[in-house]
Amino acid sequence: MLQIREKLKDIDIVINGAVRRPSLPKEKCEFLIDRESIKQMRRNRVICDATACDKDLIETAISSESLSHFDKEEGIIHYNCDHIPSLVADTATHMLTSVTFPYVLKLASGFRRAVLDDNSLAKGVMCYRGHFVHEYSARKKGMAFSRLENIL
Repeated sequence: MLQIREKLKDIDIVINGAVRRPSLPKEKCEFLIDRESIKQMRRNRVICDATACDKDLIETAISSESLSHFDKEEGIIHYNCDHIPSLVADTATHMLTSVTFPYVLKLASGFRRAVLDDNSLAKGVMCYRGHFVHEYSARKKGMAFSRLENIL
């Protein structure tokens, strides 16, 4: 959290799309961005939390059903609409599918071939056949790590 706090003073817009996972309970990390961190930002900057999770990872974020509602907390504009992509649903859908569909096509030809041929796709694999194949995730969870290429 310290790294985020240090960067906030130089950031104009923060967009949060992450939701709390069971592996990160409030007891371990109450907020990713707390009120004190918000105070470090320059006035009239923007916090946007699109998760519909009130005061979850961002202490000052309260969601709204309205697409035009915003609040101001600690001099920072908070836009926390539950359905931000619905403002531009067609554009958001085209953007998402244009980025993900090439991976779908590769995977349709077979998982093994797809990850052997595309390193960026292979880097996105977390688990395979009961093994953690993402080293960082395995280490963070204190579990054994296996190289994907060794179990393909």
